[in-house]
Amino acid sequence: MKTVIINFFSPLILVFFLFAPLYAQEGGPVSKYTLDDCVEIAMERSSDILTAKEGIKLAKGVVFEKWSSILSVNAEAKYTYTGLIPETTSASGLSSGLSTPLDEPDDQYDFGITASLTLFSGGKVIWGLNIAHLQLQVAEEQYRIAVNEAVYDTKVAFYAILLAKKKIEMRLEELDLLTRNLEKTEDKYRNGLVPKYDVMRIEVEAINARTSLIEAKNDLTVAYEDLKKLLDIDLGKPIEIEGELKYYEREADLKLLLTAAETESPERNIAGLNERIADRNVDIAIGDFFPAVKAFANYDHSATGWEKISFNEPDWEFTAGVVVEIPITDLVLSMAKKKQANAEYKVAELKLKDTKRDMEYSIRSAYYDLVESKEIIKLQEYNIGLSEENLKTAELRYENGVGTLLELLDARLAVTEAKLNYLTALFNHEKSLSQIRKLLGREGTTN
Repeated sequence: MKTVIINFFSPLILVFFLFAPLYAQEGGPVSKYTLDDCVEIAMERSSDILTAKEGIKLAKGVVFEKWSSILSVNAEAKYTYTGLIPETTSASGLSSGLSTPLDEPDDQYDFGITASLTLFSGGKVIWGLNIAHLQLQVAEEQYRIAVNEAVYDTKVAFYAILLAKKKIEMRLEELDLLTRNLEKTEDKYRNGLVPKYDVMRIEVEAINARTSLIEAKNDLTVAYEDLKKLLDIDLGKPIEIEGELKYYEREADLKLLLTAAETESPERNIAGLNERIADRNVDIAIGDFFPAVKAFANYDHSATGWEKISFNEPDWEFTAGVVVEIPITDLVLSMAKKKQANAEYKVAELKLKDTKRDMEYSIRSAYYDLVESKEIIKLQEYNIGLSEENLKTAELRYENGVGTLLELLDARLAVTEAKLNYLTALFNHEKSLSQIRKLLGREGTTN
Protein backbone atom coordinates (compact mmCIF):
# COMPACT_ATOMS: atom_id res chain seq x y z
CA MET A 1 0.00 0.00 0.00
CA LYS A 2 2.86 2.38 0.84
CA THR A 3 4.39 1.78 -2.56
CA VAL A 4 1.12 2.59 -4.33
CA ILE A 5 0.81 5.87 -2.42
CA ILE A 6 4.41 6.84 -3.16
CA ASN A 7 4.03 5.99 -6.86
CA PHE A 8 0.83 8.02 -7.03
CA PHE A 9 2.36 11.11 -5.49
CA SER A 10 5.76 10.94 -7.23
CA PRO A 11 4.63 12.96 -10.31
CA LEU A 12 3.00 15.49 -8.00
CA ILE A 13 6.19 15.77 -5.97
CA LEU A 14 8.17 16.33 -9.18
CA VAL A 15 5.85 19.14 -10.32
CA PHE A 16 5.75 20.71 -6.85
CA PHE A 17 9.48 20.90 -6.34
CA LEU A 18 10.14 22.20 -9.82
CA PHE A 19 7.65 25.05 -9.56
CA ALA A 20 7.48 25.66 -5.82
CA PRO A 21 10.25 28.30 -5.90
CA LEU A 22 8.08 30.45 -8.17
CA TYR A 23 5.11 30.27 -5.82
CA ALA A 24 7.39 30.88 -2.85
CA GLN A 25 8.25 34.27 -4.37
CA GLU A 26 4.62 35.42 -3.89
CA GLY A 27 2.09 36.25 -6.58
CA GLY A 28 2.14 38.27 -9.76
CA PRO A 29 3.44 37.68 -13.28
CA VAL A 30 6.82 36.00 -13.52
CA SER A 31 9.59 38.08 -15.11
CA LYS A 32 12.30 36.15 -16.94
CA TYR A 33 15.92 37.23 -17.04
CA THR A 34 19.02 35.99 -18.83
CA LEU A 35 22.53 36.51 -17.50
CA ASP A 36 22.99 39.49 -19.82
CA ASP A 37 19.75 41.00 -18.53
CA CYS A 38 20.92 40.66 -14.93
CA VAL A 39 24.31 42.21 -15.69
CA GLU A 40 22.64 45.13 -17.47
CA ILE A 41 20.37 45.76 -14.48
CA ALA A 42 23.34 45.60 -12.11
CA MET A 43 25.20 48.18 -14.20
CA GLU A 44 22.21 50.52 -14.04
CA ARG A 45 21.26 50.15 -10.38
CA SER A 46 24.44 49.39 -8.44
CA SER A 47 24.93 52.10 -5.82
CA ASP A 48 28.68 51.52 -5.91
CA ILE A 49 28.77 52.17 -9.66
CA LEU A 50 26.64 55.29 -9.33
CA THR A 51 28.85 56.55 -6.51
CA ALA A 52 31.99 55.88 -8.56
CA LYS A 53 30.54 57.86 -11.47
CA GLU A 54 30.03 60.85 -9.18
CA GLY A 55 33.60 60.40 -7.98
CA ILE A 56 34.84 60.82 -11.56
CA LYS A 57 32.81 64.02 -11.93
CA LEU A 58 34.27 65.32 -8.67
CA ALA A 59 37.83 64.53 -9.79
CA LYS A 60 37.26 66.31 -13.11
CA GLY A 61 36.06 69.35 -11.18
CA VAL A 62 39.28 69.36 -9.16
CA VAL A 63 41.35 69.25 -12.37
CA PHE A 64 39.44 72.24 -13.75
CA GLU A 65 39.89 74.07 -10.44
CA LYS A 66 43.65 73.52 -10.52
CA TRP A 67 43.93 74.85 -14.07
CA SER A 68 41.82 77.91 -13.30
CA SER A 69 43.97 78.78 -10.27
CA ILE A 70 47.03 79.46 -12.47
CA LEU A 71 45.56 82.59 -14.04
CA SER A 72 43.18 84.66 -11.95
CA VAL A 73 41.12 87.41 -13.63
CA ASN A 74 38.53 89.41 -11.67
CA ALA A 75 36.33 92.41 -12.39
CA GLU A 76 35.44 94.82 -9.60
CA ALA A 77 32.88 97.59 -9.18
CA LYS A 78 32.76 99.71 -6.02
CA TYR A 79 30.36 102.44 -4.87
CA THR A 80 31.21 104.81 -1.98
CA TYR A 81 28.72 107.27 -0.51
CA THR A 82 30.35 110.67 0.20
CA GLY A 83 27.32 112.89 0.85
CA LEU A 84 26.71 115.33 3.75
CA ILE A 85 27.35 114.05 7.24
CA PRO A 86 24.07 114.40 9.18
CA GLU A 87 24.12 116.89 12.07
CA THR A 88 23.60 115.45 15.52
CA THR A 89 22.86 117.18 18.82
CA SER A 90 23.06 116.12 22.42
CA ALA A 91 20.15 115.88 24.82
CA SER A 92 21.01 119.37 26.15
CA GLY A 93 20.62 120.83 22.67
CA LEU A 94 24.35 121.32 22.09
CA SER A 95 25.88 120.40 18.75
CA SER A 96 28.02 117.25 18.62
CA GLY A 97 30.58 118.96 16.41
CA LEU A 98 30.14 116.39 13.64
CA SER A 99 27.89 118.41 11.39
CA THR A 100 30.53 120.02 9.17
CA PRO A 101 29.38 119.38 5.58
CA LEU A 102 31.63 118.50 2.70
CA ASP A 103 32.35 121.32 0.29
CA GLU A 104 31.18 119.33 -2.73
CA PRO A 105 29.20 116.29 -1.61
CA ASP A 106 29.12 113.54 -4.25
CA ASP A 107 29.38 109.74 -4.72
CA GLN A 108 32.55 107.77 -5.58
CA TYR A 109 32.54 105.08 -8.29
CA ASP A 110 35.46 102.68 -8.83
CA PHE A 111 35.77 100.11 -11.62
CA GLY A 112 38.63 97.76 -12.34
CA ILE A 113 39.90 94.54 -13.83
CA THR A 114 42.70 92.69 -12.07
CA ALA A 115 44.73 89.72 -13.25
CA SER A 116 47.45 87.65 -11.64
CA LEU A 117 49.60 84.85 -13.03
CA THR A 118 51.90 82.51 -11.14
CA LEU A 119 55.27 82.51 -12.87
CA PHE A 120 57.21 80.35 -10.45
CA SER A 121 56.28 78.50 -7.27
CA GLY A 122 58.97 75.89 -6.86
CA GLY A 123 57.00 73.48 -9.06
CA LYS A 124 53.97 73.44 -6.75
CA VAL A 125 51.54 74.49 -9.48
CA ILE A 126 52.78 71.87 -11.95
CA TRP A 127 52.83 69.11 -9.35
CA GLY A 128 49.39 70.15 -8.13
CA LEU A 129 48.04 69.78 -11.66
CA ASN A 130 49.76 66.43 -11.99
CA ILE A 131 48.21 65.23 -8.73
CA ALA A 132 44.75 66.33 -9.88
CA HIS A 133 45.10 64.31 -13.09
CA LEU A 134 46.41 61.30 -11.12
CA GLN A 135 43.43 61.54 -8.76
CA LEU A 136 41.15 61.52 -11.80
CA GLN A 137 42.81 58.29 -12.93
CA VAL A 138 42.28 56.87 -9.44
CA ALA A 139 38.57 57.72 -9.68
CA GLU A 140 38.37 55.99 -13.06
CA GLU A 141 40.05 52.87 -11.64
CA GLN A 142 37.63 52.92 -8.70
CA TYR A 143 34.81 52.98 -11.22
CA ARG A 144 36.32 49.90 -12.89
CA ILE A 145 36.43 48.17 -9.50
CA ALA A 146 32.76 49.00 -8.86
CA VAL A 147 31.76 47.65 -12.28
CA ASN A 148 33.78 44.47 -11.90
CA GLU A 149 32.47 43.82 -8.39
CA ALA A 150 28.87 44.32 -9.51
CA VAL A 151 29.22 42.02 -12.54
CA TYR A 152 31.09 39.38 -10.54
CA ASP A 153 28.51 39.34 -7.73
CA THR A 154 25.70 39.15 -10.29
CA LYS A 155 27.28 36.21 -12.10
CA VAL A 156 27.90 34.29 -8.87
CA ALA A 157 24.30 34.86 -7.76
CA PHE A 158 23.05 33.79 -11.20
CA TYR A 159 25.18 30.63 -11.21
CA ALA A 160 24.01 29.84 -7.66
CA ILE A 161 20.43 29.68 -8.96
CA LEU A 162 21.44 27.39 -11.82
CA LEU A 163 23.30 25.17 -9.35
CA ALA A 164 20.29 25.00 -7.03
CA LYS A 165 18.05 24.05 -9.96
CA LYS A 166 20.38 21.23 -10.97
CA LYS A 167 20.50 19.98 -7.40
CA ILE A 168 16.71 19.80 -7.31
CA GLU A 169 16.71 17.75 -10.52
CA MET A 170 19.34 15.45 -9.04
CA ARG A 171 17.40 15.01 -5.78
CA LEU A 172 14.21 14.27 -7.72
CA GLU A 173 16.01 11.56 -9.69
CA GLU A 174 17.34 10.16 -6.43
CA LEU A 175 13.88 10.11 -4.87
CA ASP A 176 12.39 8.44 -7.94
CA LEU A 177 15.10 5.77 -7.82
CA LEU A 178 14.47 5.08 -4.14
CA THR A 179 10.73 4.88 -4.80
CA ARG A 180 11.28 2.20 -7.42
CA ASN A 181 13.68 0.34 -5.15
CA LEU A 182 11.17 0.49 -2.31
CA GLU A 183 8.53 -1.06 -4.55
CA LYS A 184 10.85 -3.91 -5.49
CA THR A 185 11.91 -4.47 -1.88
CA GLU A 186 8.30 -4.62 -0.67
CA ASP A 187 7.54 -7.21 -3.35
CA LYS A 188 10.50 -9.25 -2.13
CA TYR A 189 9.34 -8.87 1.47
CA ARG A 190 5.81 -10.06 0.63
CA ASN A 191 7.37 -13.10 -1.07
CA GLY A 192 9.55 -13.75 1.94
CA LEU A 193 12.80 -13.07 0.08
CA VAL A 194 14.06 -10.19 2.27
CA PRO A 195 13.51 -9.23 5.90
CA LYS A 196 11.39 -6.32 7.11
CA TYR A 197 14.65 -4.52 7.89
CA ASP A 198 15.35 -4.00 4.17
CA VAL A 199 11.97 -2.32 3.67
CA MET A 200 12.51 -0.04 6.65
CA ARG A 201 16.03 0.79 5.51
CA ILE A 202 14.85 2.00 2.09
CA GLU A 203 12.01 3.95 3.71
CA VAL A 204 14.61 5.74 5.83
CA GLU A 205 16.69 6.50 2.74
CA ALA A 206 13.59 7.83 0.95
CA ILE A 207 12.80 10.15 3.85
CA ASN A 208 16.39 11.38 3.84
CA ALA A 209 16.12 11.99 0.10
CA ARG A 210 12.95 14.04 0.61
CA THR A 211 14.77 16.05 3.28
CA SER A 212 17.61 16.77 0.86
CA LEU A 213 15.05 17.76 -1.75
CA ILE A 214 13.41 20.21 0.66
CA GLU A 215 16.81 21.71 1.44
CA ALA A 216 17.61 22.04 -2.27
CA LYS A 217 14.29 23.75 -2.88
CA ASN A 218 14.96 26.19 -0.05
CA ASP A 219 18.45 26.87 -1.43
CA LEU A 220 16.85 27.82 -4.74
CA THR A 221 14.38 30.16 -3.05
CA VAL A 222 17.15 31.85 -1.08
CA ALA A 223 19.30 32.11 -4.22
CA TYR A 224 16.48 33.93 -5.99
CA GLU A 225 16.13 36.30 -3.03
CA ASP A 226 19.87 36.99 -3.11
CA LEU A 227 19.75 37.87 -6.80
CA LYS A 228 16.71 40.13 -6.37
CA LYS A 229 18.35 41.93 -3.48
CA LEU A 230 21.54 42.38 -5.47
CA LEU A 231 19.69 43.78 -8.50
CA ASP A 232 17.38 45.96 -6.40
CA ILE A 233 14.31 44.04 -7.59
CA ASP A 234 11.23 43.98 -5.38
CA LEU A 235 11.65 40.93 -3.14
CA GLY A 236 7.96 40.14 -3.51
CA LYS A 237 8.18 40.02 -7.30
CA PRO A 238 8.48 36.49 -8.74
CA ILE A 239 11.28 36.08 -11.26
CA GLU A 240 12.72 33.25 -13.32
CA ILE A 241 16.16 33.05 -14.89
CA GLU A 242 16.97 31.49 -18.22
CA GLY A 243 20.26 29.70 -18.59
CA GLU A 244 22.06 26.44 -18.04
CA LEU A 245 25.11 25.46 -16.05
CA LYS A 246 27.39 23.94 -18.69
CA TYR A 247 31.09 23.32 -19.04
CA TYR A 248 32.97 25.20 -21.74
CA GLU A 249 36.64 24.50 -22.27
CA ARG A 250 38.69 27.66 -21.65
CA GLU A 251 42.46 27.88 -21.60
CA ALA A 252 44.30 29.99 -19.04
CA ASP A 253 48.03 30.54 -18.64
CA LEU A 254 49.25 31.55 -15.19
CA LYS A 255 52.28 33.49 -16.45
CA LEU A 256 50.16 35.48 -18.88
CA LEU A 257 47.63 36.23 -16.15
CA LEU A 258 50.33 37.47 -13.76
CA THR A 259 51.83 39.63 -16.50
CA ALA A 260 48.42 41.08 -17.37
CA ALA A 261 47.77 41.90 -13.71
CA GLU A 262 50.75 44.29 -13.74
CA THR A 263 48.92 46.66 -16.08
CA GLU A 264 45.25 45.64 -16.04
CA SER A 265 44.42 45.15 -12.36
CA PRO A 266 42.46 48.17 -11.02
CA GLU A 267 43.70 47.58 -7.46
CA ARG A 268 47.29 47.40 -8.67
CA ASN A 269 46.85 50.54 -10.76
CA ILE A 270 45.34 52.48 -7.85
CA ALA A 271 48.23 51.53 -5.58
CA GLY A 272 50.70 52.68 -8.25
CA LEU A 273 48.83 55.96 -8.76
CA ASN A 274 48.73 56.61 -5.02
CA GLU A 275 52.49 56.10 -4.87
CA ARG A 276 52.96 58.66 -7.64
CA ILE A 277 50.64 61.08 -5.85
CA ALA A 278 52.66 60.69 -2.66
CA ASP A 279 55.85 61.33 -4.65
CA ARG A 280 54.36 64.52 -6.11
CA ASN A 281 53.39 65.64 -2.59
CA VAL A 282 57.07 65.37 -1.64
CA ASP A 283 57.93 67.63 -4.58
CA ILE A 284 55.27 70.12 -3.45
CA ALA A 285 56.71 70.11 0.06
CA ILE A 286 60.16 70.87 -1.39
CA GLY A 287 58.61 73.72 -3.39
CA ASP A 288 57.68 75.47 -0.14
CA PHE A 289 61.38 76.30 0.34
CA PHE A 290 61.50 78.30 -2.92
CA PRO A 291 60.25 81.85 -3.48
CA ALA A 292 56.98 82.39 -5.32
CA VAL A 293 56.94 84.77 -8.27
CA LYS A 294 53.67 86.24 -9.51
CA ALA A 295 52.87 88.80 -12.18
CA PHE A 296 49.91 91.12 -11.76
CA ALA A 297 48.09 93.74 -13.83
CA ASN A 298 45.34 96.24 -12.97
CA TYR A 299 43.13 98.25 -15.31
CA ASP A 300 40.91 100.63 -13.32
CA HIS A 301 38.88 103.84 -13.41
CA SER A 302 37.57 106.12 -10.66
CA ALA A 303 34.88 108.77 -10.95
CA THR A 304 33.33 111.25 -8.53
CA GLY A 305 29.72 111.40 -9.52
CA TRP A 306 27.69 109.32 -11.93
CA GLU A 307 28.04 111.83 -14.75
CA LYS A 308 31.84 111.55 -14.68
CA ILE A 309 31.95 107.80 -15.36
CA SER A 310 33.80 107.20 -18.62
CA PHE A 311 34.66 104.16 -20.67
CA ASN A 312 37.16 106.00 -22.85
CA GLU A 313 40.66 104.53 -22.74
CA PRO A 314 42.44 107.77 -21.64
CA ASP A 315 40.33 107.88 -18.49
CA TRP A 316 41.46 104.42 -17.35
CA GLU A 317 44.76 103.60 -15.68
CA PHE A 318 46.88 100.51 -16.30
CA THR A 319 49.44 99.19 -13.82
CA ALA A 320 51.49 95.99 -13.88
CA GLY A 321 54.25 94.45 -11.88
CA VAL A 322 55.89 91.39 -10.39
CA VAL A 323 55.66 90.17 -6.80
CA VAL A 324 58.27 87.93 -5.20
CA GLU A 325 57.36 86.16 -1.96
CA ILE A 326 60.25 84.62 -0.01
CA PRO A 327 59.39 82.28 2.89
CA ILE A 328 61.28 83.09 6.08
CA THR A 329 59.31 82.29 9.20
CA ASP A 330 57.50 79.42 7.42
CA LEU A 331 60.69 77.44 6.84
CA VAL A 332 60.23 75.39 10.02
CA LEU A 333 56.67 74.54 8.96
CA SER A 334 57.92 73.64 5.48
CA MET A 335 60.49 71.26 6.96
CA ALA A 336 57.76 69.54 8.97
CA LYS A 337 55.57 69.22 5.86
CA LYS A 338 58.44 67.67 3.93
CA LYS A 339 59.04 65.06 6.64
CA GLN A 340 55.34 64.24 6.65
CA ALA A 341 55.29 63.94 2.84
CA ASN A 342 58.32 61.63 2.93
CA ALA A 343 56.61 59.40 5.50
CA GLU A 344 53.42 59.26 3.40
CA TYR A 345 55.48 58.29 0.36
CA LYS A 346 57.11 55.42 2.29
CA VAL A 347 53.65 54.22 3.33
CA ALA A 348 52.46 54.39 -0.30
CA GLU A 349 55.50 52.38 -1.39
CA LEU A 350 54.74 49.67 1.16
CA LYS A 351 51.08 49.58 0.13
CA LEU A 352 52.07 49.19 -3.51
CA LYS A 353 54.36 46.32 -2.59
CA ASP A 354 51.62 44.66 -0.52
CA THR A 355 49.07 45.16 -3.29
CA LYS A 356 51.37 43.52 -5.84
CA ARG A 357 51.89 40.55 -3.54
CA ASP A 358 48.19 40.27 -2.70
CA MET A 359 47.25 40.49 -6.37
CA GLU A 360 49.70 37.75 -7.33
CA TYR A 361 48.34 35.56 -4.54
CA SER A 362 44.73 36.19 -5.61
CA ILE A 363 45.50 35.44 -9.26
CA ARG A 364 47.33 32.25 -8.34
CA SER A 365 44.57 31.14 -5.98
CA ALA A 366 41.83 31.73 -8.56
CA TYR A 367 43.91 29.98 -11.23
CA TYR A 368 44.49 26.93 -9.02
CA ASP A 369 40.77 26.79 -8.24
CA LEU A 370 40.07 26.92 -11.97
CA VAL A 371 42.49 24.09 -12.70
CA GLU A 372 41.06 22.03 -9.85
CA SER A 373 37.48 22.48 -11.03
CA LYS A 374 38.42 21.55 -14.62
CA GLU A 375 40.09 18.35 -13.46
CA ILE A 376 37.14 17.45 -11.22
CA ILE A 377 34.66 18.10 -14.04
CA LYS A 378 36.46 15.77 -16.43
CA LEU A 379 36.92 13.14 -13.73
CA GLN A 380 33.31 13.28 -12.56
CA GLU A 381 31.96 13.13 -16.11
CA TYR A 382 33.58 9.72 -16.37
CA ASN A 383 32.62 8.85 -12.80
CA ILE A 384 28.94 9.58 -13.39
CA GLY A 385 28.78 7.18 -16.31
CA LEU A 386 30.70 4.54 -14.37
CA SER A 387 28.59 4.88 -11.22
CA GLU A 388 25.32 4.78 -13.19
CA GLU A 389 26.45 1.60 -14.92
CA ASN A 390 27.41 0.17 -11.54
CA LEU A 391 23.98 1.11 -10.18
CA LYS A 392 22.25 -0.74 -13.01
CA THR A 393 24.33 -3.81 -12.21
CA ALA A 394 23.52 -3.52 -8.51
CA GLU A 395 19.79 -3.21 -9.26
CA LEU A 396 19.90 -6.27 -11.52
CA ARG A 397 21.81 -8.28 -8.91
CA TYR A 398 19.33 -7.22 -6.22
CA GLU A 399 16.32 -8.16 -8.36
CA ASN A 400 17.82 -11.59 -9.03
CA GLY A 401 18.56 -12.13 -5.37
CA VAL A 402 22.32 -12.20 -5.88
CA GLY A 403 23.17 -8.74 -4.56
CA THR A 404 22.34 -7.24 -1.18
CA LEU A 405 20.43 -4.09 -0.28
CA LEU A 406 23.64 -2.57 1.05
CA GLU A 407 25.27 -2.95 -2.38
CA LEU A 408 22.27 -1.25 -3.99
CA LEU A 409 22.26 1.67 -1.55
CA ASP A 410 26.00 2.14 -1.88
CA ALA A 411 25.69 2.21 -5.66
CA ARG A 412 22.90 4.78 -5.41
CA LEU A 413 24.98 6.93 -3.05
CA ALA A 414 27.94 6.78 -5.44
CA VAL A 415 25.78 8.15 -8.26
CA THR A 416 24.49 10.96 -6.04
CA GLU A 417 27.98 11.95 -4.90
CA ALA A 418 29.34 11.88 -8.45
CA LYS A 419 26.58 14.16 -9.73
CA LEU A 420 26.88 16.49 -6.75
CA ASN A 421 30.65 16.76 -7.20
CA TYR A 422 30.16 17.43 -10.90
CA LEU A 423 27.62 20.21 -10.32
CA THR A 424 29.73 21.83 -7.62
CA ALA A 425 32.77 21.73 -9.90
CA LEU A 426 30.76 23.37 -12.70
CA PHE A 427 29.77 26.20 -10.36
CA ASN A 428 33.33 26.62 -9.06
CA HIS A 429 34.67 26.66 -12.62
CA GLU A 430 32.45 29.57 -13.66
CA LYS A 431 33.09 31.34 -10.36
CA SER A 432 36.88 31.02 -10.73
CA LEU A 433 36.78 32.34 -14.29
CA SER A 434 34.73 35.32 -13.20
CA GLN A 435 37.07 35.86 -10.24
CA ILE A 436 40.07 36.05 -12.57
CA ARG A 437 38.27 38.49 -14.86
CA LYS A 438 37.33 40.63 -11.88
CA LEU A 439 40.92 40.74 -10.62
CA LEU A 440 42.10 41.82 -14.07
CA GLY A 441 39.32 44.37 -14.44
CA ARG A 442 37.82 42.54 -17.40
CA GLU A 443 34.29 41.97 -16.12
CA GLY A 444 31.78 44.19 -17.81
CA THR A 445 33.97 44.33 -20.95
CA THR A 446 34.28 42.28 -24.12
CA ASN A 447 37.85 41.21 -23.33
